[in-house]
Amino acid sequence: MFIKYLTNSIKNNPFWYILTVFCEIVLLLILFCVNGILLNTLVNNSKAWMNSNYYSIPLKKTLTTSKPEDRKLIDSIYENAGDDIDFMVLDIVTGMDSTMYYAMFPMIRVFKSYEDMVYFYKKYQETDESNLPTRQQYESGEKVVVMGNVEYNPFEEYYAEFRYSDENHILVGPDDVACTVTGYSPHIAGVDYIYGCEPDNMQIYRIEFILKNIPTKQRLEEITGFLKETFDYDSEEFVEPELQSLLDIRKNGANILLSSLMLLLIVFNITLIFKQTVERRKRDFAVYRFCGFSQRTNIVYFLGEMLILSALSVLSACIIFECAVKSALSSYYSMVEALFTPGYYFLLSLGYIAVTALLFVLCIAPSLKKSIALQLCNL
Repeated sequence: MFIKYLTNSIKNNPFWYILTVFCEIVLLLILFCVNGILLNTLVNNSKAWMNSNYYSIPLKKTLTTSKPEDRKLIDSIYENAGDDIDFMVLDIVTGMDSTMYYAMFPMIRVFKSYEDMVYFYKKYQETDESNLPTRQQYESGEKVVVMGNVEYNPFEEYYAEFRYSDENHILVGPDDVACTVTGYSPHIAGVDYIYGCEPDNMQIYRIEFILKNIPTKQRLEEITGFLKETFDYDSEEFVEPELQSLLDIRKNGANILLSSLMLLLIVFNITLIFKQTVERRKRDFAVYRFCGFSQRTNIVYFLGEMLILSALSVLSACIIFECAVKSALSSYYSMVEALFTPGYYFLLSLGYIAVTALLFVLCIAPSLKKSIALQLCNL
């Protein structure tokens, strides 16, 4: 009986139903976009993003940059995950004895290309290109280093004593660490060696890299599986992206509160549309009542009609957002891609339908009763 009722209602008012569904889809897409931007902001203001795309591989045995077999291991990371990596660093053993002149916080930065190196220093270190190795230095493997705020401190276990002439920028020190200083970077707390241009026999005790985007669960398993098969590392200190810490940001009180307010606002607007529907069809409802429909049946049928339209609208909105909107939004708000999972779509959809049913009981049902009563008086 309900199917026949719904079919006849749609046949009699096709344009109105299309308009209603269209308005619901547009409002839901606005909800998803606003919620995505809010979540992205919450993630960036917390430490969740740092835990969701960061790898740290503490090696049990140090790797030596001059050994071909060790270099092959380092290169294999970019070969297997290069498209996913934003930047990678190799942490150097320091303070081995008092005769070695190493930098405070020294590291070797690894780049896929010269362009990637320039991009990194401009974006993250605010370093002018004139302070970086030239393309010729980079591609020829000349020993070069980018200096930071290095100071001599004899009271520290790990210290650096660098002296270089203004004429040729040659770093003074033992032969195995002597490099050409290409310039100064304001945000380096020591020295940055460049992979391929570093001194000989540098000892690597840890490899770290940051992914460009939050990985999917499948991609995370692929990268982690490769690292576990390739490297001999300390499993207790091994760090891989923790997606749960990122996903838990959706339970943040601010997100729940603002999302609930957005849902109420959107459903309130939809409720106004359905109240207008009641006004347009009040004669039809009165005729149903006159022909034997109970008041309760009228209300239940109209509630079922509302919920079906809402379910159809929210399903359409989820598909449109996933296929067409999410990727575009992610180019500006990178966390959206990882945060909008099937489970989160379901949660938002369930909340939308629940609030729709609640407002129907509070607002539309009383209006429907009144309209039917008034219309019956005029029959």
